[in-house]
Amino acid sequence: PQCSLLQGDRSSHRHTLRRNCPTMPIDQTPTPYPAELPLMLVQGTTDQIVLAGPNADLQEAWCAAGSTINGLWLWGVDHVKVSGMAGPSVTGWIADRFAGLTPPNNCNVPPPRALITVK
Repeated sequence: PQCSLLQGDRSSHRHTLRRNCPTMPIDQTPTPYPAELPLMLVQGTTDQIVLAGPNADLQEAWCAAGSTINGLWLWGVDHVKVSGMAGPSVTGWIADRFAGLTPPNNCNVPPPRALITVK
């Protein structure tokens, strides 16, 4: 099921968030960025340090709240290899922001939950 973030005071909705977003660390998760503040989310599907499940929840919740997210999910990539594999994409994304280009938003593409091996 899609992880949906409730609007308003999150502390009063903690039980609903825990039910809808079981892997999201509620107390440590910042509120969604506004659409005009884009985010690039890079995640390896086999990362055992920065777990993919909570980032999948975050992407779904923030997209549902209207954030602009460019999600780059790297199949079979662990924590050690993700920066080397994503480096050119991240560098290009940052350069495009400084160039004033419209940030990509792939919120219409859900995280690849079937490929996530470490929840």
